[in-house]
Amino acid sequence: MHVDLSAKGVELGAGLRRGVERRLSFALGRFAAKITRVAVHLSVLDHGRGSQSARCRVTLSGPGLRDLVAEESAPELSVAVVDRAVRRVARRLTRELDRRKNLRCRDFDAEAAERRCDCVCSARWR
Repeated sequence: MHVDLSAKGVELGAGLRRGVERRLSFALGRFAAKITRVAVHLSVLDHGRGSQSARCRVTLSGPGLRDLVAEESAPELSVAVVDRAVRRVARRLTRELDRRKNLRCRDFDAEAAERRCDCVCSARWR
């Protein structure tokens, strides 16, 4: 799993970089074999009159996966914003993989039962 970390309008210090990489490893570590690239883009937008907002965009890609994107924003940049975006994209990845597994098992037949299909749907038919 290759991690691309970029920032616009904010200094990407060592502490923030470590925090982001730690959050990614906690939330996505179990999917490391299915993910080839994780892109994290942090930005701080100036809305004028002294108001700013921080935004974190996380994009996952892998072989056979469509790009999964999650974005979070908050009044100020912190690891919590990154954590929310990473958790959201991890949930999307889990749902995507479950959908794929269920689609694969939808065409269940007796031959699959004999082969002892390891999917969830075959457990109902045993």
